[in-house]
Amino acid sequence: MRILWFVATIEDVKFLKTFKKSFDGKIDVFHLNYITLMNMRLEKCKHLLPKKSRECFNKDLSESFNVLSQRLNDNEARKAYSATRVEVKNYLQRFRDEHIAFMIPSGRHVHHIAAKEIAKENDVPCLFINYSNFPGYTVFDREGTDRDSEIYANPRCLDSFNYCPKEEEIEKVFLSFSDLKKKQKKLPQRNKGKLHSLAKKTAFKVDTIFQRVTSVYGDRRVGILSSRDAVIKGRNGEGDRENINIELKSYEGEGYIFFPLQVSTDQQVLVNYRGKSIFKAIDEVVELARSSNQALVIKEHPAEMNRNKVISHIKEKAKKYNNIYITDESVYDNFKKCREVVTVNSTVGLEAILSNKKVTFLGDTFYSRLSRQQLCIYLKKYLISVDYNTREGLDQKKIKEIANRFERLQ
Repeated sequence: MRILWFVATIEDVKFLKTFKKSFDGKIDVFHLNYITLMNMRLEKCKHLLPKKSRECFNKDLSESFNVLSQRLNDNEARKAYSATRVEVKNYLQRFRDEHIAFMIPSGRHVHHIAAKEIAKENDVPCLFINYSNFPGYTVFDREGTDRDSEIYANPRCLDSFNYCPKEEEIEKVFLSFSDLKKKQKKLPQRNKGKLHSLAKKTAFKVDTIFQRVTSVYGDRRVGILSSRDAVIKGRNGEGDRENINIELKSYEGEGYIFFPLQVSTDQQVLVNYRGKSIFKAIDEVVELARSSNQALVIKEHPAEMNRNKVISHIKEKAKKYNNIYITDESVYDNFKKCREVVTVNSTVGLEAILSNKKVTFLGDTFYSRLSRQQLCIYLKKYLISVDYNTREGLDQKKIKEIANRFERLQ
């Protein structure tokens, strides 16, 4: 087997390198930026980049993650999409006599959209990688991530695992995964501080310069000077976590609606939610609480880089409905006291189900489509016990298990 592996982050690169050491086959790399290319420059494999092509495909990408997050404008997204289609098509032609497969972390970029279409047209198997948000477990799906996944479209595919847990086993599995999440000390997407943020911004600017000079259209282009930076900061800038005065008080009672926020630039919010904005989600939950005359308790996301805007928006809503509160307590402490959990489509919604709480999902998520038995199968059999961030558990046995996922679940 020969795998064309798409990478966009250093985490992608680290996982690929660990996988490559024990994989019995060839791996080539499609880079979405120069940052990953430089990190892998000494690896002996084919390195591809989405270089500008003469062919231009007139595809509407306005709802893609890159455009909605303002990482690319419409024109740049179309060029990135077109460049990917041409590069991948040429790659398949070059190795037409070999068994090719695509490995695609996240599946959210316009490059991934192009690759998936080429794969469908040429009957190339794909695996899309996604965080499970349970430490030590990762998702590998043939169709995509989240609402594009195989289990979203066809939950009954989980029956192929030939695992029919009884209620006692379901409760045991739910409890074990709840305990696993409770013991998690750090979130992979947590805010790593100003120095790390500055280093990333500098790297993105250098990468953008290289992209412009070489006519490459990667996963993002940032402002070299200031004009485009201002647009990006207005939506997902870092914000000042220390200087904002939170006037919202903690709620001392019980039986409230609990709303754990997701990061404002999360694909789950921008792509998999009809409102396309965390601010629209806040509006929707406030209206839900107001119409039912219930207290609303909101928990900030620790990785939010646009905190000032989010808190300011909550304060504005509190002027019209004063039964809004903010909490620093843990998710599980709130589970114990709240009446209901509302989320866009966060894994916290799944955690709430595991804790037997009533959950309302505002966005598209397969969690709401699975029965208790199917959720148990998802946790016990569908997830693969490999940690994407630490690569823990990624040995030859797990690599074989992952490779077997290229075969469709029946």
